[in-house]
Amino acid sequence: MTTLDRAIHIGTAYTRSINLTRDADAPDLIRAYVPTSRAALALDRMADGLSAGAYQRSLALIGPYGSGKSVFGLFAAAVLSEPRAEQRRAAIAVLEAAAPDLAARFCTAHPNGRGFLRVAINGIPDSLIRQLMLGLALAVEQVGLPGPLVDDILSAAQPGTPMDHVLHLFGRVQRAWAHAGGSGVLIEIGTFLEYESDPLQRRTTTS
Repeated sequence: MTTLDRAIHIGTAYTRSINLTRDADAPDLIRAYVPTSRAALALDRMADGLSAGAYQRSLALIGPYGSGKSVFGLFAAAVLSEPRAEQRRAAIAVLEAAAPDLAARFCTAHPNGRGFLRVAINGIPDSLIRQLMLGLALAVEQVGLPGPLVDDILSAAQPGTPMDHVLHLFGRVQRAWAHAGGSGVLIEIGTFLEYESDPLQRRTTTS
């Protein structure tokens, strides 16, 4: 008689929660990913946004804790990363097995170059603008873009920085990354509603 432990194998890749910044370069997590029909639909919408005339390039994932939002973010970032990167090859292999037409769309979108600059920000009780600027500065520094650009971004990493200045800095990063052979900028943001909806917490943090 075959016992249950010999008949059933449980993958252990996702036995702990996913951290967008910590697990960014974890090909094993990418290889273990199983694209669901909803994940494929979300990726299809992302692929639509890669065309030159696209005007819808944002995607919101809403679901309870543990429903797979963060690991989807890891997988999507891997699909859009540099074509030669190990996590990109792993993601495309998974996607080719599950949805070959969709994999082909991503391969056609940016076959060469350095892929997308990934700005990953975990959802924590803090200012969205501050964390966004800190995440952007880290990403810019890691790929070797000019130091003065990193300094300008860090100087804006504080609550109250005008949004038009934030957008201006992102525009500078986009241009610098394109000049370096990049395809675009991918921003992944966790949940910041707790901080933004609590005036007392904002006053305490910024005082």
